[in-house]
Amino acid sequence: MLVAFSVTNYGPFSEKVGLTTLCDTSKKEQVKNTTFEEAGKKYNYVNYIYGFNGTGKSHIFKALLSMQHILALSPIIATNNQQILESSNIDYEVTSQRDYFRFKEEFRSLPTEYEIIISIDGTCYTYSFQVLDQRIISEKLLKKYKRTEILIDRKSPHFEDILLKSDLKSFELFRSTVKENVLCLSMAMFLNNSLAVRIYKAITEIIVINMTGQINNQYFEDITEDELDLYTRFIRMADSTIKKLNVSLEKEEVNKKIKLSSDFESRKFVIKNLNVDIESVHDVYKDEKLFREETLPFLQFESNGTIKLFGALPAIFKALSTGGTIFIDEIESGLHPILTKLIVELFNSSDTNSLNAQLICSSHEVYLLKENVRRDQVWFLHKNNYGESSIKRLSKFSGTRSNDDIEYKYLHGAFGEIPKFQ
Repeated sequence: MLVAFSVTNYGPFSEKVGLTTLCDTSKKEQVKNTTFEEAGKKYNYVNYIYGFNGTGKSHIFKALLSMQHILALSPIIATNNQQILESSNIDYEVTSQRDYFRFKEEFRSLPTEYEIIISIDGTCYTYSFQVLDQRIISEKLLKKYKRTEILIDRKSPHFEDILLKSDLKSFELFRSTVKENVLCLSMAMFLNNSLAVRIYKAITEIIVINMTGQINNQYFEDITEDELDLYTRFIRMADSTIKKLNVSLEKEEVNKKIKLSSDFESRKFVIKNLNVDIESVHDVYKDEKLFREETLPFLQFESNGTIKLFGALPAIFKALSTGGTIFIDEIESGLHPILTKLIVELFNSSDTNSLNAQLICSSHEVYLLKENVRRDQVWFLHKNNYGESSIKRLSKFSGTRSNDDIEYKYLHGAFGEIPKFQ
């Protein structure tokens, strides 16, 4: 479960910017079906991110993806095998250009820092690292259960400066596998430290999608007929002429061997390529009577909104079925307001979200704030005259009340300056 995420010196964020799903207990609000409890603490099912164009909404999503990519590719980077790296078809943020804050010169020489807090079986883990000049310059993992305990404390790019304790102590013999541009947690996961595996999965399995982007094939892998039927019923609310959807997958797996050094056993790295072909089935009528069926290429003939909705559904229902966390950038893109609200309601309903899945979404559409929303679910981004963006929770704005018309106040500049034509 996600507790919090933040990033520093990234995109439009010079200072630390982030959000938490933990409820703001200083505000007494009774809104049904918006919160759940774990280990005695209350969390929001849904968090909304608002801000005018250019304030950095998408950069929060990009920052999380960047953190995940660095974690996922560290074991590959450790091999120094360029062929394997290129075949993974993913840019690596440590060895490529950092997206640091560019509007103040001093930030060029300051590190970019990622921090995430997750809860696993009621225990909180805070994991953070800093990147500068294509190197990991610090890395820390904290465990909090009754008391706070340091598991990883790395103070430089060099493996000799990595301190390991408790559940990570067993990785101490393998510290030399951690290169200056490689994360310790990733290598501990790769060499099967059980806690590192759990934390790594909890972070990298957070789903991040952009509703303005293309269909992400990975969430169609191993799709079942029951799931396809569920997606079809959902899609028919957008386009009732679609009778059926046919999805065919072409999957290719390439096995690569990774040898860390002469001292360690070779490990297998699997690269997956997944091609998805989608068809929609429609009824054809003659003289207002059913005549035959017509099968059409889905991506060629269906509306842009219908395609976007179908592309997002496997990821949304994966989060719901596993109790996972999903970030959706521009959730309303191409969708009718009723469909957007229906997606949100899937997370606020115990019938469809019995495992406490979480949704964090950005939007420009304030109709989502009309009803059944707590003030601590809403976050506003604002950019100053120096190009620096900051974020603030609605519940932290002075003078706000639980019965305020948030939509009206937002559009009239109560939570940040509104754009003006000059």
